[in-house]
Amino acid sequence: MIYKTIITVVVAFIALVIVVPLILNAIGIDILQGGGGSASGTGVLFRSGDGGAHWEEAKFLRERRGPLPAYIFDVAAHPTATTTLFAGAKAAGLWKSEDKGLTWRPVKDATGTLAARSDVYRVVISGGRPETMYVAVYQDSRGRVLKSEDGGASFREIYFVGQRRYGVFDLATSSISPDTVMAATGEGRLITSDDGGRRWHFAKVLRDPIVALSMHPRYPNEGYLLTSRGRTYRTYDGGMTWTDLGVPGQGAAMREGNRRVIEHPYSRLAWYPSRTVRGSVTDVLAPDPHRPEVLYRTSRGVLLHSTDGGSVWQPFSTFIDDLQVPVGGVAVHPTEPNTLMVSAGEAVYTSRDAGINWSIMRIAGSDPLREIFIHPDDPAVVFIASGR
Repeated sequence: MIYKTIITVVVAFIALVIVVPLILNAIGIDILQGGGGSASGTGVLFRSGDGGAHWEEAKFLRERRGPLPAYIFDVAAHPTATTTLFAGAKAAGLWKSEDKGLTWRPVKDATGTLAARSDVYRVVISGGRPETMYVAVYQDSRGRVLKSEDGGASFREIYFVGQRRYGVFDLATSSISPDTVMAATGEGRLITSDDGGRRWHFAKVLRDPIVALSMHPRYPNEGYLLTSRGRTYRTYDGGMTWTDLGVPGQGAAMREGNRRVIEHPYSRLAWYPSRTVRGSVTDVLAPDPHRPEVLYRTSRGVLLHSTDGGSVWQPFSTFIDDLQVPVGGVAVHPTEPNTLMVSAGEAVYTSRDAGINWSIMRIAGSDPLREIFIHPDDPAVVFIASGR
């Protein structure tokens, strides 16, 4: 009897430590990998290394029991280490790649300030101080701005909103003043610090939440704000004064209602944004990096164009209009002024003659394609976020 008991215990032990882990690993629960995790294509980020001719899923190396990104809000390139990229994720914190975005690993904050399951809406790396990074996060029911001065190895909090359940949606740094940082908050405040986040002052206070902040990537005194109701504000003096441009009124296609309209902030990849806020897909406003006052915007899936800094918007006609597929994102090539990339549905549309002719590349099996991020120093490397 004792031998049968021993045999039963041994068999149960073998099943527990060998068979069960093998089964779990086979169905995608990577408990055999120890601390390093396993590579997983989550379908939230697609990468091209040849300017959009071919696409593949980016691989995310998660920690054991660690979260995988539910959505990618932002991709930021390091200004000097051109193979290094950072990505802000929904419910999965901050991620880093050292091979131009082929594989990604979660960033571990040595201080524990940055939560592993936070929403990271924006990543901004200082051009003047490449080891300095600011991130806009939502964690513990509050929007916060975190700062790292060692390339992301550790973070400290430099700002948090006064009210719970309000976010910090966008950040911007100055290309001419490395200690200047601006933050747009859901409390309707645009705040500015001139000393790297030690002290803050109000640059603009609005009744509605400010959900978007974008400083022009080449003309640093030109910038734009968007509110939750779609109202646009413009500055030509680096954010000291703002002009109310109102809400674009081009019929039904321009009505924004109460949706959060998000434009990308001034970062190394700042001219290609559309994104979601907690699952709600929003529109994109993208300054043309080659021309002042030239902007592209989507509104309810329609692509619009302005040549006067957003005062007047006109439909940017493409054959996509006839397909009845909503536009998810738009990008202007950083070195080729006439090259545009547009995402719509499961396809990427590229024009090399300012929108006259278009080529189409379908990314099979993707959710609707959203933001487009083009690497500023290696434009052959392109990313597209995917999600509903």
